[in-house]
Amino acid sequence: MKTFLVLFMITGIAFANYTDDDSHYVEPQQEYSTDNIVLTSLGTWILTSTKTPRGIDCSDTTSELYITDYSTDMISIYDYTGTLLDQIDLPVEIPDVAGICLGSDYILINDNGSDTDINKYQSGIWNPEFANPSPNPMGMDMDASIIWEIESSTNILYRFDTNGTILNQWTLSEPPSSTSAMACTIFPMNGTHFVMIGGFTWSDFYFYEWDGANLTFIGTHVLPQSANQSYGAAWCQQRSTLFWVYKTGGNFNVCEFQCSISGVALERMTWGAIKATI
Repeated sequence: MKTFLVLFMITGIAFANYTDDDSHYVEPQQEYSTDNIVLTSLGTWILTSTKTPRGIDCSDTTSELYITDYSTDMISIYDYTGTLLDQIDLPVEIPDVAGICLGSDYILINDNGSDTDINKYQSGIWNPEFANPSPNPMGMDMDASIIWEIESSTNILYRFDTNGTILNQWTLSEPPSSTSAMACTIFPMNGTHFVMIGGFTWSDFYFYEWDGANLTFIGTHVLPQSANQSYGAAWCQQRSTLFWVYKTGGNFNVCEFQCSISGVALERMTWGAIKATI
């Protein structure tokens, strides 16, 4: 998962629906079997240098987490324990950064406000890269050179290339439709991919298998920590775990957790082989 991408709601609508206060609580979900999905929290830490986090991604080559912050127009870089390592300023043309993903030597971000482009950060310079096919983007991830992005208000999941050409799109019927989708990450397991989707006040994560041709709903699992609001999530190749941004009480937090599906734990070594087949 590489490229920085952060998604924000349209000004006035986004802030009304996704205000970071404690009046929003997780809502009941549809009943699905989760016997074949197990999430295990490995620990949490409080975000101290990010005011209003949204998107998150993990570097494939360094022990770093990248978290977007829409109110400070900043990307903060942390180690796995929550120590702030660096920060990257966003240009004024990107007012409502939301999703982020990391490429080999660049960052991609999206914007949930007035900027309709995917923007790239490379060699210290920001530039618009291509038009975002989603009109209301939020969470985002990338495997190989293919981008996955969830639309916040419709639960439409997009899969598109780095020119913005849509390869697939699905309207996800399983998650709640009353509140915003926020998190989107794709990860490998035993020769296949799984996509995990989360929402602002959803009590569960939703899991789908992507076999390279079809997207199949697998099931749900309750969030690995109690949360009032839920934001971005990202697969970490170096640790074979997932990191998730959430809020509880007055604090924004990061949780690292393990995932197993059908009784088989995620395996780090399969990632390169999976990417090579895409």
